[in-house]
Amino acid sequence: MSGLGPGSLLADQRYAVRERLSTTAAWERWDAHDTTLDRSVVAFTFAATAPAAAAAIDVARRAAGLEDPRLLRILDVVVQDDLAAIIEEPLPDARSLTQVIHDGPLPSEEARRIVGEAATALASAEARGLHHHLLSSDTIRVLPDGGVKVRGLSYEAALAGIDIDDGEEGNRRDAHGLIASLYAALAARWPLTSPAVDLDAAPRVADRIVAPGEIEAGIDAELDDLCLAGLTDGGGPAPQTPAQVVTALRPWSPTPVIDLAVVRPGAQSLGAVAEDDLPPATQAPEGAAATAALPVVTPVVAPAVARPETSGVESSGAAVSGTAYPTRQSPREVAAAAEPAADPPGAWEAYLDDLQETPISEVLAERGEYYSPSTQFGAGSEGRQERKLALIIVGALVGLLAILGYCGAPRLSPSDLGLVAPSRTVMATAKPTSAGAGATGGTGAASGTEAPLAAVAIIGGAGYEPQNGGQVANKTAPRAYDGDLTTLWQSNKWYATEKFGGLGIPGTGLILDLGQNTPVRQVKVTLPVPQDITVYVAGNATVDGATAIGSKVAASGEVVFDAPTAIDGDLVIVYVTKLGPDTTGRFRAMVSEVQVLR
Repeated sequence: MSGLGPGSLLADQRYAVRERLSTTAAWERWDAHDTTLDRSVVAFTFAATAPAAAAAIDVARRAAGLEDPRLLRILDVVVQDDLAAIIEEPLPDARSLTQVIHDGPLPSEEARRIVGEAATALASAEARGLHHHLLSSDTIRVLPDGGVKVRGLSYEAALAGIDIDDGEEGNRRDAHGLIASLYAALAARWPLTSPAVDLDAAPRVADRIVAPGEIEAGIDAELDDLCLAGLTDGGGPAPQTPAQVVTALRPWSPTPVIDLAVVRPGAQSLGAVAEDDLPPATQAPEGAAATAALPVVTPVVAPAVARPETSGVESSGAAVSGTAYPTRQSPREVAAAAEPAADPPGAWEAYLDDLQETPISEVLAERGEYYSPSTQFGAGSEGRQERKLALIIVGALVGLLAILGYCGAPRLSPSDLGLVAPSRTVMATAKPTSAGAGATGGTGAASGTEAPLAAVAIIGGAGYEPQNGGQVANKTAPRAYDGDLTTLWQSNKWYATEKFGGLGIPGTGLILDLGQNTPVRQVKVTLPVPQDITVYVAGNATVDGATAIGSKVAASGEVVFDAPTAIDGDLVIVYVTKLGPDTTGRFRAMVSEVQVLR
Protein backbone atom coordinates (compact mmCIF):
# COMPACT_ATOMS: atom_id res chain seq x y z
CA MET A 1 0.00 0.00 0.00
CA SER A 2 1.08 3.60 -0.46
CA GLY A 3 3.55 4.58 2.28
CA LEU A 4 3.82 1.06 3.68
CA GLY A 5 7.21 -0.62 3.60
CA PRO A 6 9.72 -2.58 5.67
CA GLY A 7 9.97 -0.91 9.07
CA SER A 8 6.46 0.61 8.99
CA LEU A 9 4.53 0.25 12.26
CA LEU A 10 0.83 -0.53 12.72
CA ALA A 11 -1.57 -0.38 15.68
CA ASP A 12 0.32 2.11 17.85
CA GLN A 13 3.67 0.59 16.89
CA ARG A 14 2.67 -2.95 17.87
CA TYR A 15 3.13 -4.62 14.47
CA ALA A 16 6.41 -3.99 12.61
CA VAL A 17 6.09 -4.71 8.88
CA ARG A 18 9.08 -6.62 7.51
CA GLU A 19 8.63 -8.00 3.99
CA ARG A 20 5.84 -8.08 1.39
CA LEU A 21 4.67 -11.61 0.63
CA SER A 22 2.05 -11.05 -2.09
CA THR A 23 -0.01 -8.29 -3.61
CA THR A 24 -3.03 -7.50 -5.78
CA ALA A 25 -4.64 -4.24 -6.83
CA ALA A 26 -6.90 -4.37 -3.74
CA TRP A 27 -4.69 -5.73 -0.96
CA GLU A 28 -1.21 -6.78 0.16
CA ARG A 29 0.09 -9.46 2.53
CA TRP A 30 3.13 -8.64 4.65
CA ASP A 31 5.35 -10.64 6.95
CA ALA A 32 5.32 -8.73 10.24
CA HIS A 33 6.45 -8.94 13.86
CA ASP A 34 4.19 -8.54 16.90
CA THR A 35 6.44 -6.50 19.19
CA THR A 36 4.11 -6.94 22.17
CA LEU A 37 4.01 -10.75 22.14
CA ASP A 38 7.35 -11.15 20.31
CA ARG A 39 6.03 -13.41 17.57
CA SER A 40 5.75 -13.48 13.80
CA VAL A 41 2.40 -12.61 12.22
CA VAL A 42 1.02 -11.84 8.76
CA ALA A 43 -0.58 -8.46 8.07
CA PHE A 44 -3.27 -8.45 5.36
CA THR A 45 -3.52 -4.75 4.50
CA PHE A 46 -5.91 -2.72 2.36
CA ALA A 47 -7.22 0.82 2.03
CA ALA A 48 -9.70 1.63 4.80
CA THR A 49 -11.46 3.96 2.36
CA ALA A 50 -12.14 1.22 -0.21
CA PRO A 51 -15.85 0.67 -1.01
CA ALA A 52 -15.78 -2.86 0.45
CA ALA A 53 -13.47 -2.07 3.38
CA ALA A 54 -16.26 -1.93 5.95
CA ALA A 55 -17.63 -5.31 4.84
CA ALA A 56 -14.15 -6.87 4.90
CA ILE A 57 -13.44 -5.52 8.40
CA ASP A 58 -16.83 -6.75 9.68
CA VAL A 59 -16.45 -10.28 8.31
CA ALA A 60 -12.86 -10.51 9.62
CA ARG A 61 -14.01 -9.63 13.12
CA ARG A 62 -16.73 -12.29 12.90
CA ALA A 63 -14.26 -14.85 11.55
CA ALA A 64 -11.95 -14.17 14.51
CA GLY A 65 -14.56 -15.87 16.70
CA LEU A 66 -14.42 -19.18 14.82
CA GLU A 67 -12.51 -21.92 16.62
CA ASP A 68 -12.20 -24.61 13.95
CA PRO A 69 -8.45 -25.44 13.78
CA ARG A 70 -8.73 -25.92 10.00
CA LEU A 71 -9.51 -22.22 9.52
CA LEU A 72 -6.65 -19.71 9.47
CA ARG A 73 -6.80 -17.82 12.78
CA ILE A 74 -7.56 -14.10 12.76
CA LEU A 75 -5.50 -12.55 15.57
CA ASP A 76 -6.45 -8.88 15.32
CA VAL A 77 -8.20 -6.29 13.15
CA VAL A 78 -6.59 -2.86 12.92
CA VAL A 79 -7.82 0.41 11.39
CA GLN A 80 -5.16 3.12 11.33
CA ASP A 81 -5.94 6.37 9.50
CA ASP A 82 -6.62 5.36 5.89
CA LEU A 83 -5.13 1.86 6.27
CA ALA A 84 -6.80 -1.31 7.54
CA ALA A 85 -5.01 -4.53 8.49
CA ILE A 86 -6.23 -8.01 9.33
CA ILE A 87 -3.56 -9.77 11.42
CA GLU A 88 -3.40 -13.48 10.54
CA GLU A 89 -1.50 -16.38 12.04
CA PRO A 90 1.63 -17.15 9.99
CA LEU A 91 2.09 -20.44 8.13
CA PRO A 92 5.81 -20.24 7.28
CA ASP A 93 6.26 -23.90 6.37
CA ALA A 94 2.90 -24.51 4.71
CA ARG A 95 2.37 -24.94 0.98
CA SER A 96 -0.78 -24.24 -0.96
CA LEU A 97 -2.54 -27.23 -2.49
CA THR A 98 -1.50 -25.75 -5.85
CA GLN A 99 2.15 -25.99 -4.84
CA VAL A 100 1.67 -29.55 -3.59
CA ILE A 101 0.08 -30.50 -6.92
CA HIS A 102 3.09 -29.11 -8.80
CA ASP A 103 4.94 -32.14 -7.38
CA GLY A 104 2.43 -34.37 -9.18
CA PRO A 105 -1.25 -35.40 -8.88
CA LEU A 106 -2.34 -36.92 -5.59
CA PRO A 107 -3.66 -40.45 -5.04
CA SER A 108 -7.44 -40.61 -4.60
CA GLU A 109 -7.38 -41.16 -0.84
CA GLU A 110 -5.02 -38.24 -0.19
CA ALA A 111 -7.06 -35.92 -2.42
CA ARG A 112 -10.18 -37.06 -0.53
CA ARG A 113 -8.52 -36.33 2.81
CA ILE A 114 -7.20 -32.85 2.01
CA VAL A 115 -10.37 -31.58 0.34
CA GLY A 116 -12.50 -33.29 3.01
CA GLU A 117 -10.65 -31.37 5.74
CA ALA A 118 -11.12 -28.10 3.85
CA ALA A 119 -14.82 -28.87 3.36
CA THR A 120 -15.19 -29.52 7.10
CA ALA A 121 -13.64 -26.12 7.84
CA LEU A 122 -16.08 -24.35 5.50
CA ALA A 123 -19.01 -26.34 6.91
CA SER A 124 -18.03 -24.97 10.32
CA ALA A 125 -17.97 -21.42 8.93
CA GLU A 126 -21.27 -22.03 7.13
CA ALA A 127 -22.91 -22.85 10.49
CA ARG A 128 -21.96 -19.31 11.64
CA GLY A 129 -23.19 -17.62 8.46
CA LEU A 130 -19.72 -17.16 6.96
CA HIS A 131 -18.42 -18.31 3.59
CA HIS A 132 -15.28 -18.07 1.52
CA HIS A 133 -16.61 -17.16 -1.97
CA LEU A 134 -13.16 -17.47 -3.62
CA LEU A 135 -12.05 -20.95 -2.59
CA SER A 136 -9.42 -22.59 -4.82
CA SER A 137 -6.37 -24.80 -4.52
CA ASP A 138 -4.43 -21.61 -3.76
CA THR A 139 -6.38 -20.89 -0.56
CA ILE A 140 -6.14 -24.45 0.81
CA ARG A 141 -2.85 -24.67 2.71
CA VAL A 142 -1.15 -27.97 3.58
CA LEU A 143 1.09 -28.05 6.66
CA PRO A 144 4.27 -30.16 6.90
CA ASP A 145 2.50 -32.70 9.13
CA GLY A 146 -0.36 -33.02 6.61
CA GLY A 147 -2.74 -30.71 8.45
CA VAL A 148 -5.01 -28.48 6.36
CA LYS A 149 -5.87 -24.79 6.76
CA VAL A 150 -8.27 -22.62 4.72
CA ARG A 151 -7.15 -18.99 4.31
CA GLY A 152 -8.97 -15.80 3.35
CA LEU A 153 -12.50 -16.35 4.65
CA SER A 154 -14.82 -13.80 2.90
CA TYR A 155 -12.69 -10.68 3.30
CA GLU A 156 -10.61 -11.33 0.17
CA ALA A 157 -13.83 -11.84 -1.79
CA ALA A 158 -15.33 -8.63 -0.40
CA LEU A 159 -12.32 -6.61 -1.57
CA ALA A 160 -12.58 -8.32 -4.99
CA GLY A 161 -16.07 -6.83 -5.38
CA ILE A 162 -18.04 -10.05 -4.68
CA ASP A 163 -21.37 -9.82 -2.84
CA ILE A 164 -20.64 -11.74 0.38
CA ASP A 165 -24.09 -11.23 1.90
CA ASP A 166 -25.82 -13.90 -0.22
CA GLY A 167 -25.48 -17.00 1.97
CA GLU A 168 -27.10 -19.39 -0.49
CA GLU A 169 -24.86 -18.26 -3.32
CA GLY A 170 -21.88 -18.39 -0.96
CA ASN A 171 -22.64 -22.03 -0.19
CA ARG A 172 -22.81 -22.88 -3.88
CA ARG A 173 -19.55 -21.03 -4.62
CA ASP A 174 -17.75 -22.81 -1.77
CA ALA A 175 -19.03 -26.25 -2.82
CA HIS A 176 -18.02 -25.51 -6.41
CA GLY A 177 -14.53 -24.41 -5.31
CA LEU A 178 -14.09 -27.53 -3.18
CA ILE A 179 -14.98 -29.86 -6.05
CA ALA A 180 -12.72 -27.90 -8.41
CA SER A 181 -9.90 -28.31 -5.88
CA LEU A 182 -10.64 -32.05 -5.71
CA TYR A 183 -10.37 -32.22 -9.51
CA ALA A 184 -7.06 -30.35 -9.38
CA ALA A 185 -5.68 -32.67 -6.69
CA LEU A 186 -6.56 -35.74 -8.78
CA ALA A 187 -5.53 -34.51 -12.24
CA ALA A 188 -3.06 -31.63 -11.59
CA ARG A 189 -5.27 -29.46 -13.83
CA TRP A 190 -7.52 -26.52 -12.93
CA PRO A 191 -11.10 -26.86 -14.23
CA LEU A 192 -12.35 -23.27 -13.70
CA THR A 193 -11.68 -19.99 -15.47
CA SER A 194 -12.16 -17.95 -12.28
CA PRO A 195 -10.51 -17.67 -9.84
CA ALA A 196 -7.30 -18.17 -11.80
CA VAL A 197 -4.80 -20.73 -10.50
CA ASP A 198 -1.22 -21.43 -11.59
CA LEU A 199 -2.01 -24.87 -13.08
CA ASP A 200 -2.61 -26.05 -16.61
CA ALA A 201 -6.26 -25.76 -17.64
CA ALA A 202 -8.32 -28.94 -17.54
CA PRO A 203 -8.92 -30.31 -21.06
CA ARG A 204 -12.38 -30.10 -22.60
CA VAL A 205 -14.10 -32.01 -25.36
CA ALA A 206 -16.98 -30.21 -27.11
CA ASP A 207 -16.98 -27.67 -24.26
CA ARG A 208 -17.43 -30.46 -21.69
CA ILE A 209 -14.73 -31.00 -19.10
CA VAL A 210 -12.79 -34.26 -19.31
CA ALA A 211 -13.12 -36.49 -16.24
CA PRO A 212 -9.98 -36.72 -14.08
CA GLY A 213 -10.05 -40.51 -14.56
CA GLU A 214 -9.42 -39.96 -18.26
CA ILE A 215 -6.25 -37.99 -17.46
CA GLU A 216 -4.79 -40.06 -14.64
CA ALA A 217 -5.05 -43.81 -14.00
CA GLY A 218 -6.16 -45.30 -10.69
CA ILE A 219 -8.66 -42.59 -9.70
CA ASP A 220 -11.57 -43.70 -7.51
CA ALA A 221 -14.69 -43.85 -9.73
CA GLU A 222 -16.72 -42.29 -6.92
CA LEU A 223 -14.49 -39.19 -6.97
CA ASP A 224 -14.53 -39.21 -10.77
CA ASP A 225 -18.35 -39.05 -10.73
CA LEU A 226 -18.37 -36.38 -8.03
CA CYS A 227 -16.10 -34.11 -10.09
CA LEU A 228 -18.26 -34.49 -13.21
CA ALA A 229 -21.47 -33.92 -11.24
CA GLY A 230 -20.13 -30.77 -9.57
CA LEU A 231 -18.43 -29.22 -12.59
CA THR A 232 -20.67 -30.01 -15.58
CA ASP A 233 -24.31 -29.35 -16.33
CA GLY A 234 -26.37 -32.51 -16.38
CA GLY A 235 -23.64 -34.49 -14.64
CA GLY A 236 -26.01 -35.70 -11.95
CA PRO A 237 -26.94 -34.51 -8.43
CA ALA A 238 -24.15 -32.35 -7.03
CA PRO A 239 -23.42 -31.01 -3.53
CA GLN A 240 -24.66 -27.45 -3.04
CA THR A 241 -23.01 -26.70 0.31
CA PRO A 242 -19.68 -27.48 2.00
CA ALA A 243 -21.55 -29.74 4.43
CA GLN A 244 -22.85 -31.79 1.50
CA VAL A 245 -19.30 -32.06 0.14
CA VAL A 246 -18.27 -33.47 3.52
CA THR A 247 -21.03 -36.11 3.23
CA ALA A 248 -19.97 -36.95 -0.33
CA LEU A 249 -16.31 -37.43 0.63
CA ARG A 250 -16.40 -39.13 4.01
CA PRO A 251 -14.95 -41.26 5.38
CA TRP A 252 -11.30 -40.34 4.87
CA SER A 253 -8.06 -41.09 6.63
CA PRO A 254 -7.31 -38.85 9.64
CA THR A 255 -3.62 -38.78 8.64
CA PRO A 256 -1.77 -38.42 5.31
CA VAL A 257 -1.72 -41.61 3.27
CA ILE A 258 1.44 -40.64 1.33
CA ASP A 259 4.66 -38.79 2.04
CA LEU A 260 4.02 -35.29 0.66
CA ALA A 261 7.77 -34.60 0.70
CA VAL A 262 8.34 -37.05 -2.17
CA VAL A 263 8.20 -36.03 -5.83
CA ARG A 264 5.40 -37.92 -7.55
CA PRO A 265 5.20 -39.10 -11.17
CA GLY A 266 3.70 -36.50 -13.48
CA ALA A 267 5.16 -33.59 -11.52
CA GLN A 268 5.16 -30.25 -13.30
CA SER A 269 8.53 -28.55 -13.62
CA LEU A 270 8.05 -25.71 -11.14
CA GLY A 271 9.78 -27.40 -8.19
CA ALA A 272 9.43 -26.08 -4.68
CA VAL A 273 7.68 -22.74 -4.30
CA ALA A 274 8.15 -20.69 -1.16
CA GLU A 275 5.23 -19.26 0.76
CA ASP A 276 3.35 -16.72 -1.39
CA ASP A 277 5.94 -16.73 -4.21
CA LEU A 278 3.27 -17.54 -6.77
CA PRO A 279 1.91 -14.58 -8.76
CA PRO A 280 -1.37 -13.20 -7.39
CA ALA A 281 -4.53 -14.64 -8.89
CA THR A 282 -6.46 -12.48 -11.32
CA GLN A 283 -10.05 -12.68 -12.36
CA ALA A 284 -10.47 -14.27 -15.79
CA PRO A 285 -12.93 -12.69 -18.26
CA GLU A 286 -16.46 -13.93 -17.73
CA GLY A 287 -17.27 -16.81 -20.01
CA ALA A 288 -13.68 -17.32 -21.14
CA ALA A 289 -13.18 -20.83 -22.41
CA ALA A 290 -10.54 -22.91 -20.65
CA THR A 291 -8.87 -25.08 -23.26
CA ALA A 292 -5.69 -27.11 -23.21
CA ALA A 293 -4.19 -29.91 -25.22
CA LEU A 294 -4.20 -33.20 -23.35
CA PRO A 295 -0.54 -34.04 -22.68
CA VAL A 296 0.94 -37.46 -22.21
CA VAL A 297 0.92 -38.06 -18.44
CA THR A 298 2.68 -40.85 -16.58
CA PRO A 299 -0.03 -43.04 -15.00
CA VAL A 300 -0.19 -43.04 -11.23
CA VAL A 301 -1.54 -46.03 -9.34
CA ALA A 302 -3.14 -45.08 -6.05
CA PRO A 303 -1.78 -47.07 -3.12
CA ALA A 304 -4.16 -49.54 -1.58
CA VAL A 305 -5.35 -47.77 1.57
CA ALA A 306 -8.02 -49.21 3.82
CA ARG A 307 -10.60 -46.49 4.40
CA PRO A 308 -11.61 -46.26 8.06
CA GLU A 309 -15.21 -46.46 9.20
CA THR A 310 -15.16 -42.85 10.41
CA SER A 311 -13.36 -39.83 9.09
CA GLY A 312 -11.65 -39.03 12.36
CA VAL A 313 -12.66 -35.35 12.06
CA GLU A 314 -15.36 -33.26 13.67
CA SER A 315 -17.79 -31.05 11.84
CA SER A 316 -17.73 -28.44 14.61
CA GLY A 317 -21.46 -28.54 15.11
CA ALA A 318 -22.33 -28.06 11.43
CA ALA A 319 -25.35 -29.99 10.20
CA VAL A 320 -24.04 -32.36 7.55
CA SER A 321 -26.64 -33.61 5.14
CA GLY A 322 -27.34 -33.99 1.44
CA THR A 323 -26.97 -36.43 -1.40
CA ALA A 324 -24.93 -39.52 -0.50
CA TYR A 325 -22.45 -40.87 -3.01
CA PRO A 326 -22.09 -44.64 -2.39
CA THR A 327 -18.61 -46.10 -2.19
CA ARG A 328 -17.69 -48.58 -4.89
CA GLN A 329 -14.48 -49.97 -6.36
CA SER A 330 -13.40 -48.42 -9.62
CA PRO A 331 -12.71 -50.72 -12.57
CA ARG A 332 -9.49 -48.79 -12.99
CA GLU A 333 -8.48 -49.75 -9.44
CA VAL A 334 -9.25 -53.39 -10.14
CA ALA A 335 -7.08 -53.31 -13.27
CA ALA A 336 -4.33 -51.44 -11.44
CA ALA A 337 -4.37 -54.01 -8.61
CA ALA A 338 -4.03 -56.84 -11.13
CA GLU A 339 -1.16 -55.24 -13.02
CA PRO A 340 0.55 -52.58 -10.93
CA ALA A 341 2.43 -50.05 -13.03
CA ALA A 342 6.15 -49.80 -12.47
CA ASP A 343 7.43 -46.44 -11.37
CA PRO A 344 9.53 -44.72 -14.05
CA PRO A 345 13.25 -44.46 -13.21
CA GLY A 346 13.98 -41.65 -10.80
CA ALA A 347 10.32 -40.82 -10.25
CA TRP A 348 10.51 -41.00 -6.46
CA GLU A 349 13.53 -38.77 -5.82
CA ALA A 350 13.67 -36.99 -2.47
CA TYR A 351 11.99 -33.63 -2.68
CA LEU A 352 14.05 -30.69 -1.35
CA ASP A 353 11.75 -28.21 0.39
CA ASP A 354 12.38 -24.61 0.25
CA LEU A 355 11.70 -22.38 1.97
CA GLN A 356 13.14 -21.10 2.21
CA GLU A 357 16.20 -20.52 -0.04
CA THR A 358 17.79 -22.22 -3.07
CA PRO A 359 21.30 -23.65 -2.45
CA ILE A 360 23.89 -21.25 -3.85
CA SER A 361 25.41 -23.92 -6.11
CA GLU A 362 22.05 -24.31 -7.88
CA VAL A 363 21.66 -20.56 -8.29
CA LEU A 364 25.14 -20.19 -9.77
CA ALA A 365 24.76 -23.26 -11.96
CA GLU A 366 21.54 -21.83 -13.43
CA ARG A 367 23.44 -18.67 -14.34
CA GLY A 368 26.23 -20.74 -15.90
CA GLU A 369 28.84 -18.66 -14.12
CA TYR A 370 30.48 -20.44 -11.20
CA TYR A 371 30.09 -23.56 -9.15
CA SER A 372 31.14 -24.02 -5.55
CA PRO A 373 32.14 -27.56 -4.55
CA SER A 374 30.21 -27.08 -1.31
CA THR A 375 26.57 -26.04 -1.31
CA GLN A 376 26.85 -25.23 2.39
CA PHE A 377 29.80 -22.99 3.15
CA GLY A 378 31.61 -23.69 6.38
CA ALA A 379 30.70 -27.37 6.30
CA GLY A 380 34.18 -28.35 7.50
CA SER A 381 35.58 -31.43 5.81
CA GLU A 382 32.16 -32.80 4.89
CA GLY A 383 31.11 -32.33 1.27
CA ARG A 384 34.57 -31.31 0.16
CA GLN A 385 36.11 -34.57 -1.02
CA GLU A 386 37.09 -33.07 -4.36
CA ARG A 387 38.95 -30.32 -2.55
CA LYS A 388 40.78 -32.85 -0.37
CA LEU A 389 41.84 -34.86 -3.42
CA ALA A 390 43.12 -31.72 -5.14
CA LEU A 391 45.13 -30.75 -2.05
CA ILE A 392 46.70 -34.23 -1.84
CA ILE A 393 47.74 -34.06 -5.50
CA VAL A 394 49.14 -30.55 -5.14
CA GLY A 395 50.97 -31.56 -1.96
CA ALA A 396 52.52 -34.54 -3.71
CA LEU A 397 53.69 -32.36 -6.61
CA VAL A 398 55.19 -29.79 -4.23
CA GLY A 399 57.04 -32.55 -2.40
CA LEU A 400 58.36 -33.96 -5.67
CA LEU A 401 59.60 -30.55 -6.82
CA ALA A 402 61.30 -29.98 -3.45
CA ILE A 403 63.15 -33.31 -3.67
CA LEU A 404 64.23 -32.66 -7.25
CA GLY A 405 65.39 -29.16 -6.37
CA TYR A 406 67.40 -30.45 -3.42
CA CYS A 407 69.10 -33.00 -5.67
CA GLY A 408 70.06 -30.31 -8.16
CA ALA A 409 67.59 -31.34 -10.83
CA PRO A 410 66.57 -28.70 -13.40
CA ARG A 411 63.55 -26.63 -12.46
CA LEU A 412 60.28 -27.92 -13.95
CA SER A 413 57.42 -25.83 -15.26
CA PRO A 414 53.74 -26.86 -15.17
CA SER A 415 53.93 -27.58 -18.90
CA ASP A 416 56.86 -29.93 -18.29
CA LEU A 417 54.61 -31.96 -15.98
CA GLY A 418 51.80 -32.09 -18.51
CA LEU A 419 49.61 -29.69 -16.49
CA VAL A 420 47.38 -27.12 -18.13
CA ALA A 421 46.74 -23.76 -16.50
CA PRO A 422 43.10 -23.30 -15.45
CA SER A 423 40.90 -21.31 -17.81
CA ARG A 424 39.06 -19.45 -15.05
CA THR A 425 39.83 -15.74 -15.07
CA VAL A 426 41.15 -14.53 -11.72
CA MET A 427 41.93 -11.07 -10.49
CA ALA A 428 45.30 -9.55 -11.26
CA THR A 429 48.00 -10.00 -8.63
CA ALA A 430 48.28 -6.97 -6.41
CA LYS A 431 51.54 -5.05 -6.16
CA PRO A 432 53.73 -6.02 -3.21
CA THR A 433 53.27 -3.78 -0.21
CA SER A 434 56.24 -1.84 1.02
CA ALA A 435 57.93 -2.75 4.27
CA GLY A 436 55.87 -1.73 7.27
CA ALA A 437 52.79 -0.94 5.16
CA GLY A 438 50.55 -3.01 7.38
CA ALA A 439 50.25 -6.35 5.59
CA THR A 440 52.91 -8.29 7.50
CA GLY A 441 51.55 -11.81 7.28
CA GLY A 442 54.47 -13.76 5.82
CA THR A 443 58.16 -13.14 5.10
CA GLY A 444 60.64 -14.47 2.59
CA ALA A 445 62.45 -17.52 3.94
CA ALA A 446 65.88 -16.49 2.71
CA SER A 447 65.93 -12.68 2.78
CA GLY A 448 63.57 -11.95 5.68
CA THR A 449 61.67 -9.47 3.50
CA GLU A 450 57.89 -9.50 3.15
CA ALA A 451 56.56 -11.83 0.45
CA PRO A 452 54.59 -10.10 -2.31
CA LEU A 453 50.80 -10.24 -2.09
CA ALA A 454 49.03 -12.62 -4.44
CA ALA A 455 45.37 -12.64 -5.42
CA VAL A 456 43.18 -15.51 -4.23
CA ALA A 457 40.51 -16.85 -6.59
CA ILE A 458 36.95 -16.66 -5.23
CA ILE A 459 34.95 -19.70 -6.36
CA GLY A 460 31.48 -18.98 -4.95
CA GLY A 461 29.32 -16.45 -3.17
CA ALA A 462 26.13 -16.27 -1.12
CA GLY A 463 24.18 -13.82 0.98
CA TYR A 464 24.54 -13.70 4.76
CA GLU A 465 21.37 -12.96 6.76
CA PRO A 466 21.73 -13.88 10.47
CA GLN A 467 18.00 -13.31 11.04
CA ASN A 468 17.23 -15.99 8.43
CA GLY A 469 19.62 -18.64 9.69
CA GLY A 470 22.87 -17.42 8.12
CA GLN A 471 23.77 -18.33 4.55
CA VAL A 472 21.08 -17.69 1.92
CA ALA A 473 21.09 -17.78 -1.85
CA ASN A 474 21.77 -14.50 -3.63
CA LYS A 475 21.79 -14.32 -7.42
CA THR A 476 23.85 -11.12 -7.54
CA ALA A 477 26.70 -12.48 -5.38
CA PRO A 478 28.98 -13.37 -8.36
CA ARG A 479 28.98 -9.72 -9.40
CA ALA A 480 31.11 -8.91 -6.34
CA TYR A 481 34.06 -10.90 -7.73
CA ASP A 482 33.64 -10.68 -11.53
CA GLY A 483 36.39 -8.05 -11.91
CA ASP A 484 33.88 -5.49 -13.21
CA LEU A 485 33.35 -2.37 -11.09
CA THR A 486 30.21 -1.47 -13.08
CA THR A 487 28.33 -4.45 -11.64
CA LEU A 488 27.47 -4.91 -7.97
CA TRP A 489 26.13 -7.31 -5.37
CA GLN A 490 23.16 -6.15 -3.36
CA SER A 491 21.30 -7.71 -0.45
CA ASN A 492 18.11 -9.64 -1.15
CA LYS A 493 15.94 -7.28 0.91
CA TRP A 494 15.57 -3.52 1.06
CA TYR A 495 14.59 -1.47 4.13
CA ALA A 496 12.96 1.85 4.82
CA THR A 497 15.95 3.22 6.79
CA GLU A 498 19.70 2.70 6.87
CA LYS A 499 19.34 0.85 10.22
CA PHE A 500 17.13 -1.92 8.79
CA GLY A 501 13.84 -0.10 9.26
CA GLY A 502 14.14 -0.27 13.04
CA LEU A 503 13.60 -4.08 13.01
CA GLY A 504 16.55 -4.81 15.28
CA ILE A 505 18.51 -6.67 12.58
CA PRO A 506 22.22 -6.51 13.48
CA GLY A 507 23.52 -6.67 9.93
CA THR A 508 23.59 -8.43 6.60
CA GLY A 509 26.37 -9.31 4.23
CA LEU A 510 28.16 -11.34 1.61
CA ILE A 511 29.96 -14.68 2.05
CA LEU A 512 32.82 -15.46 -0.37
CA ASP A 513 34.21 -18.99 -0.72
CA LEU A 514 37.99 -19.28 -1.32
CA GLY A 515 37.78 -23.00 -2.04
CA GLN A 516 40.34 -24.08 0.57
CA ASN A 517 41.95 -22.95 3.79
CA THR A 518 44.01 -19.89 2.84
CA PRO A 519 46.21 -17.43 4.79
CA VAL A 520 44.46 -14.10 4.12
CA ARG A 521 46.63 -11.01 4.44
CA GLN A 522 44.55 -8.32 2.77
CA VAL A 523 40.99 -7.73 1.55
CA LYS A 524 40.02 -4.87 -0.77
CA VAL A 525 36.34 -3.91 -0.88
CA THR A 526 34.89 -1.38 -3.32
CA LEU A 527 31.64 0.21 -2.13
CA PRO A 528 29.34 2.18 -4.46
CA VAL A 529 27.74 4.19 -1.60
CA PRO A 530 28.75 4.93 2.03
CA GLN A 531 28.14 2.02 4.43
CA ASP A 532 29.42 0.71 7.77
CA ILE A 533 31.20 -2.61 7.19
CA THR A 534 33.36 -5.18 8.96
CA VAL A 535 35.41 -7.82 7.11
CA TYR A 536 35.87 -11.28 8.64
CA VAL A 537 37.87 -14.39 7.77
CA ALA A 538 35.99 -17.51 8.81
CA GLY A 539 35.80 -21.27 8.63
CA ASN A 540 32.00 -21.36 8.91
CA ALA A 541 29.21 -19.30 7.38
CA THR A 542 28.78 -17.02 10.40
CA VAL A 543 30.54 -14.08 11.99
CA ASP A 544 30.28 -15.86 15.36
CA GLY A 545 33.78 -17.12 16.08
CA ALA A 546 35.19 -15.51 12.93
CA THR A 547 38.27 -13.25 12.98
CA ALA A 548 37.69 -9.61 12.10
CA ILE A 549 40.34 -7.97 9.92
CA GLY A 550 38.90 -4.50 10.41
CA SER A 551 35.90 -2.16 10.33
CA LYS A 552 35.07 1.07 8.51
CA VAL A 553 32.35 3.64 9.18
CA ALA A 554 30.60 5.49 6.33
CA ALA A 555 33.10 4.00 3.91
CA SER A 556 32.81 4.25 0.13
CA GLY A 557 35.05 3.66 -2.87
CA GLU A 558 37.96 1.24 -2.49
CA VAL A 559 38.59 0.31 1.14
CA VAL A 560 41.68 -1.75 2.08
CA PHE A 561 41.74 -4.05 5.12
CA ASP A 562 45.21 -5.28 6.14
CA ALA A 563 45.49 -8.21 8.54
CA PRO A 564 48.19 -7.67 11.22
CA THR A 565 49.22 -11.28 10.60
CA ALA A 566 47.96 -13.79 8.04
CA ILE A 567 44.56 -15.20 9.10
CA ASP A 568 43.74 -18.72 7.98
CA GLY A 569 40.23 -19.44 6.66
CA ASP A 570 38.31 -20.56 3.60
CA LEU A 571 35.58 -17.91 3.77
CA VAL A 572 35.61 -14.11 3.73
CA ILE A 573 32.50 -12.33 5.04
CA VAL A 574 31.78 -8.69 4.21
CA TYR A 575 29.32 -7.70 6.95
CA VAL A 576 27.29 -4.49 6.55
CA THR A 577 25.85 -2.96 9.74
CA LYS A 578 24.62 0.34 8.27
CA LEU A 579 23.00 0.23 4.85
CA GLY A 580 23.46 2.56 1.91
CA PRO A 581 20.79 4.25 -0.25
CA ASP A 582 19.89 2.65 -3.55
CA THR A 583 18.51 4.44 -6.61
CA THR A 584 14.89 4.12 -5.40
CA GLY A 585 15.32 5.86 -2.07
CA ARG A 586 15.42 2.57 -0.15
CA PHE A 587 18.39 1.11 1.72
CA ARG A 588 20.42 -2.03 0.98
CA ALA A 589 23.85 -3.56 1.46
CA MET A 590 25.83 -3.12 -1.77
CA VAL A 591 29.35 -4.09 -2.87
CA SER A 592 30.88 -3.43 -6.30
CA GLU A 593 33.97 -5.64 -6.00
CA VAL A 594 35.96 -7.70 -3.48
CA GLN A 595 39.58 -8.79 -3.90
CA VAL A 596 41.23 -11.21 -1.46
CA LEU A 597 45.03 -11.43 -1.25
CA ARG A 598 47.44 -13.69 0.59
